[in-house]
Amino acid sequence: MEGTTRHPAQPDEVFPLLCPVREREWLAGWDPTIAYSESGVAEPGCVFTTVGPEGALHVWTVSRHDRQAGIVEFVVVATGLYVMKLDIVLQPEAESTLAVWRRAFTALTPAGERAIAALDGGHHDRRIAHLEASINHYLRTGSMLRA
Repeated sequence: MEGTTRHPAQPDEVFPLLCPVREREWLAGWDPTIAYSESGVAEPGCVFTTVGPEGALHVWTVSRHDRQAGIVEFVVVATGLYVMKLDIVLQPEAESTLAVWRRAFTALTPAGERAIAALDGGHHDRRIAHLEASINHYLRTGSMLRA
């Protein structure tokens, strides 16, 4: 699954927001538990957990965190269900940033196959649109977009 978002700022301003800790500033309902981080924020090897939409514990690992290239990659294990790889690539534009969000899923169980199937349809598009609106509101106002 792939989607794109556009942001009214350069990648240098957008990149730091793609962090489990910083996302608390702009993404309503985001409440990760940091399991490991040397710096306290996103970095290669950072591990944190969330509860997914299906109620499973999601264990996130930052597999790549390259500010210069504008790339953040996560490997997410939805316990007992599936593994998701999420890549976010930031591309500079004239006065904005294009972000490409790619998610690839591998089911671990039949229940995981059903959970992945439930994400099809408009779920991915709605999620991307919500991320775009939330980041852009934060970039413009410095505050979180409320539902």
